[in-house]
Amino acid sequence: MKYQVVSFKERPDLYDIQDEICHKAFPIFLYGSEAAVNSWDKMIEYYEEYQLLLLYEDKIVCVFNCMPMNLDFSDENLPEEAFNWGLEKGIKDFEDGKEIDAAMGVQIIIPKEYQGKGISSTAVVEIKNMCVKMGIRKLIIPIRPTLKSKYPINDMDNYINWKNENGLPFDPWIRVHVKQKGKIIGTCINALEIKGTVGQWEKWTNMKFPASGMYVVEGALCPININRENNLGTYNEPNVWVSYEIL
Repeated sequence: MKYQVVSFKERPDLYDIQDEICHKAFPIFLYGSEAAVNSWDKMIEYYEEYQLLLLYEDKIVCVFNCMPMNLDFSDENLPEEAFNWGLEKGIKDFEDGKEIDAAMGVQIIIPKEYQGKGISSTAVVEIKNMCVKMGIRKLIIPIRPTLKSKYPINDMDNYINWKNENGLPFDPWIRVHVKQKGKIIGTCINALEIKGTVGQWEKWTNMKFPASGMYVVEGALCPININRENNLGTYNEPNVWVSYEIL
């Protein structure tokens, strides 16, 4: 398949289509992230050329979003609050006029009808190509392992060390990055924090939470914590930091 890579800036006519694709990709509760609500529009406005689409015959087969930033510490010091931290830092760095030398991959989304065709590897290659073009020296990505939601009570630190019959990572998304020479740094235990009322969580998950406690919900990588006394549900999603040296 021959692909075309375009930015949101080059194809603003596709913005609503990609937005619909993205909202179908994840459980609805993930869109309750305060950091995403506060930062997403600014990320698009400030860094439009870093938001890319992979097209095949003018149809979107992949959406990838990146947040440029100034990174002045080593991989080992990447924070546990990956997603929330990265969105807030990228916006602040832009508004403070800091030199941009790194980028965080925010999400890579492939519509279901195009999954299983090797597009994920192509997407990673194209993101790295974009980084070279933009003079970005390092790419960091807090990845959301594809199959982890099937094993929500298993610790992420253990999960990332599972292997398949070929000795490669068990999880296909981790495996893609290993094959692309990404460095697996480790777990970011609080990559994404979602808070909502008990009523919101019941609506998001189509479940009932009659008592306080930990609950496994569809699509979550780990259990959510329901506190009925405070009318609060909290989800702290673990991701996995991956790093690429670009320049």
